[in-house]
Amino acid sequence: MKKIILSALALLLVGATCVDVNAQEKTKEQLKAEAAAKKAMKKEFDGYLKTAKKNSQFGEGVTPNIEVAREAIKNASKLSISEGNADFYLTAGQVETTAFKLAALSQKYEEYAAAAQAGFDYYSKAYDAAVGSNAKAVAAAQEGAFEIYNQTSGLSMIGNVYYQFKDYPKSLAAFRNAKVAFNTPVIDSQKAKPEVAAVLAVCKADSTINNLSLNSFSVAQYQMNDTTEAIKELLYLKDHTTDQTQLNQVLQSLALDYYGLDDSLAFENTLKEGIQKLPSEPWYITNLINVYIGRNDLNSASVFLDKAIESDPSNAALVNTKGLLLEQQEKVDEALKYYEKALELDPTSASVNSSLGRYYFNRAQAVEDEYYNKKKFDEGDRQATPMYDKALPYYEAAYAFDTERKDKNVGIALRQLYGRKIAKLGSNSAQGKELAGKRAEVMAAYGLE
Repeated sequence: MKKIILSALALLLVGATCVDVNAQEKTKEQLKAEAAAKKAMKKEFDGYLKTAKKNSQFGEGVTPNIEVAREAIKNASKLSISEGNADFYLTAGQVETTAFKLAALSQKYEEYAAAAQAGFDYYSKAYDAAVGSNAKAVAAAQEGAFEIYNQTSGLSMIGNVYYQFKDYPKSLAAFRNAKVAFNTPVIDSQKAKPEVAAVLAVCKADSTINNLSLNSFSVAQYQMNDTTEAIKELLYLKDHTTDQTQLNQVLQSLALDYYGLDDSLAFENTLKEGIQKLPSEPWYITNLINVYIGRNDLNSASVFLDKAIESDPSNAALVNTKGLLLEQQEKVDEALKYYEKALELDPTSASVNSSLGRYYFNRAQAVEDEYYNKKKFDEGDRQATPMYDKALPYYEAAYAFDTERKDKNVGIALRQLYGRKIAKLGSNSAQGKELAGKRAEVMAAYGLE
């Protein structure tokens, strides 16, 4: 039994040795073929690069042929030898640099933008491929990349060009590239050079990056209608705003975008952030209160509002909002006190005057309903009239101060109040005609039928 096992093992060993010998002989044949293929590929590759270099020369007495040069680069890129090849990337960068310069001279700005971005990307790849192994290629990549970076104001001009030609996706991408281009190794590695440092100081300035983010936001929000992309820029901007006015604009835009996406949690959190950072701005507290009112969580609404008033007691808008909340809770007598206080703080506020007008208008209607339900129409009219008369001057003041005609309810209330008085005075009376003229003016101002 042992001999049989040993013989079997010996046969297996012999068989394995034969396979190895055949494999080695086959590998030698393959190596020869592969070497020949590589040599042929290298020759073909070098030919393409030679053609690209020849046709991308730029200078006096030289006529470059960018079409031929780009075709050569395209062909070279199909060969595996081009992958990670610094010389290939440098040559491709040279082709695009020449194309960039020619387009600038001929004012073909879309071509200018495309060539500038492509050239910068090629030089970046050349630097990455050469660093640590080819100092000459590293220097050439740095020089080429910085030339494009400098002449395009840190690549920001590329975004402007695409914007002018309404290619908004490319414009957005270009502005975003410009925000971080100074961090690419091919540029960052040159920061010790005085001429580079001077350019980087401008491109890396907070105001420059801020403006690029504003451009990106504008393109995404208004030209592309892409709320998700716009939010990305707003999230950056809210931590890098230049002043309180800009912070307010950014936070409001961010909140509205979240609202548009039905992201109620993010909307609520942004409103709370606005309250914290901009306590004197009533927009956030008003909208947060509306959120809580929509959930019927009036206690939470009241808590936030009281804190806001405590920190800014002279803010008429906040005091007025407190009145609105109390009225929502049917605490009408308390609401009136806050409306009157708000009017003392800001008698020229359209919203405060509108609140007082609505308060008396609603009380008048409640009285009418009470008596009309009892079929006591004359008594209902008699009891309601003084409150309608109280509401009118407040609504007229609201109309006078609402110069942008934002509150259509003011026009609706005045149409009804003027109509009521005209019916009592008679449409042919002098006062009736005067009121009819006022009513027509108000209706036209608010676009009412």
